[in-house]
Amino acid sequence: MSAEIQWDIQKEIYNLLSNDNNLNAIVGSKIYDYVPSDTNFPYIVIGDMTATPFDSQIGNGLRVKLTINAFSNYKGTKEVKDIMRNIYNLLHNSGSINITGQNVILCQFISSKIMQDIKEQVRQSLQIFEIITEEII
Repeated sequence: MSAEIQWDIQKEIYNLLSNDNNLNAIVGSKIYDYVPSDTNFPYIVIGDMTATPFDSQIGNGLRVKLTINAFSNYKGTKEVKDIMRNIYNLLHNSGSINITGQNVILCQFISSKIMQDIKEQVRQSLQIFEIITEEII
């Protein structure tokens, strides 16, 4: 159950991000879980997921922590922060996440971080969201 739901969450997050006009204006269609070697900046990576049970007497559920990364070679942090803002606006407390067979109870922003690779002149952002689901009975 866990792996299947995680895959469904990843597909839904991909759909939400790839269909957003604001993100498309910045990254185009460059949203990945595996980045091709010839990819130009900026781009987004749907990254690591950690899942733990969120079961109750009523049914089974899942608590998923999802990492979304953005990469940019823009001089400064503006571009990567614009990407982060758009992702936050799409996902935090969103009522538009639909997972087949699951009620999405919550999608909430947990934390973020911006890092710089000085040698490569690349900025990387990392955002963590928590998604809680319960099976529809």
